[in-house]
Amino acid sequence: MTESQINFLKEVKESNNIVDHKSHEKNISDLINFLKSYKIISKKNTNSFEVSDGFLFHKLLDVKSMSDFEKWYSHKDKFIVSHDFSGATIGQFNQSDFLKIDKTEIKQITPPKTNEKQYILIVSFIVKFWWAFIIPLAATIVGILIEKGIIDIGFNF
Repeated sequence: MTESQINFLKEVKESNNIVDHKSHEKNISDLINFLKSYKIISKKNTNSFEVSDGFLFHKLLDVKSMSDFEKWYSHKDKFIVSHDFSGATIGQFNQSDFLKIDKTEIKQITPPKTNEKQYILIVSFIVKFWWAFIIPLAATIVGILIEKGIIDIGFNF
């Protein structure tokens, strides 16, 4: 890539926006077409584009060459990394692209669900009649405290 293309990409990195003008130099127009072809940018509105794949955009900035980017892009999906946790008891796992993938069934224990209608009925009953429970309970507690002599109201029975 030319210095003007790299500077253009740095400007796009700052603004995340590309205005497509016919007045761009040929190498900038070629760069915009390159970005469109790899779906690194997408149409925002009539005359502007925005970065849609930041990973590929930053990779292009890192390699600083369209041909190197094309080589990297053609090989990027060939390596599949699998994580092997089998038999690991010390928090260690091994990472490699040649490990055998063992399909194991994960048994997830889920608690039994309560009947939602019953739950709604109970909650609505409590919301409607909470005062009918609280007032007698409070009166009973105060009565017991008075009877035990913990609360003195000034009367002797």
